[in-house]
Amino acid sequence: MIFDVPGNGWWETEINDISTSDPDNPYESFSWSLTGNAGGYLNIEPTTGVIKLAKKVDREVLNTPVAIDIIVNDGTAGVTCVTTYTVVDTNDNFPLFEPNSFAVSIVENVAIGTDVILIAVSDDDDPNLSNSVVADGQFILTSITGTSLHK
Repeated sequence: MIFDVPGNGWWETEINDISTSDPDNPYESFSWSLTGNAGGYLNIEPTTGVIKLAKKVDREVLNTPVAIDIIVNDGTAGVTCVTTYTVVDTNDNFPLFEPNSFAVSIVENVAIGTDVILIAVSDDDDPNLSNSVVADGQFILTSITGTSLHK
């Protein structure tokens, strides 16, 4: 089983609901537990199998898949399910401009598409997110070149 955890998830965010059945006894109750929970990011409700975040998780901190074992027990026997979860990045970091203020003079008849300033911008979020183009109707800041603000 593989599942994704939202990169800006908060404590008690529900991640997954594990369901179990026993053909020998369909009315049987089960208990659930976790092992291998690196960093203690997840909890499992022992009587329902609902997996929730135990604390805030951030992809910039936890950026590799984490293996955990989910153990289901019916009071007589236990079964372990090896599970992997991955923290999925969200747009939770603001871009940083260097310098943080600038001024540009543009001739009024400059050709559309002319580069007018070079700006260094960094962002700790995954560069593959779709939040990399900023436009206000007159100017566009694009990460296609990563460097141009043009009219």
